[in-house]
Amino acid sequence: MDDRTDRWRDRGSAWSLRPWPYAGGLAAACFAILALTGVVMAFSYQPTPEHAYVTSYYISNVLPYGWLVRTVHAWAANLMILFAAVHAVQVFISGSYKGGREANWYIGIAAFVVTGTAAFTGSLLPWDQIAYWSTDAGVSILAQTPVLGRALAGLMLGGQAVGENALTRFHAAHVTLLPA
Repeated sequence: MDDRTDRWRDRGSAWSLRPWPYAGGLAAACFAILALTGVVMAFSYQPTPEHAYVTSYYISNVLPYGWLVRTVHAWAANLMILFAAVHAVQVFISGSYKGGREANWYIGIAAFVVTGTAAFTGSLLPWDQIAYWSTDAGVSILAQTPVLGRALAGLMLGGQAVGENALTRFHAAHVTLLPA
């Protein structure tokens, strides 16, 4: 047998799929889906307190296939977090971050934090009661972080409470800063 045959035999049958090696690629695929669906929704969304809820409703209920675009966007966001977490666990367990690749590990952890932050900033954009109160709770928890917590909460909100400044900042972060 040649070397190639031995490698395939060692992997097991074609039906024994292992999800571990694919988690990073699946997270990247989810990001591509998020970018595509986000661009589609950006054509209709207006990030102002007067229009945010109405345009979210329009995307979900009036725009042809808008409900599908918004649902795919939400599912891709949740799956991206899941796949990124699975990938981080796999890298940690296998020790792939050792041997001169520590910088990659730190970059990956930073990317995971950015992914979570993007999910958090996106949760305010529908501008409904669930979005408002979950953002209020999340920022209140952040404000309790020692040393920089209050400053970060004030920077995110652009004031003392969830309002127009917070919506504008969350939208700008969610659409431009964090994906970049």
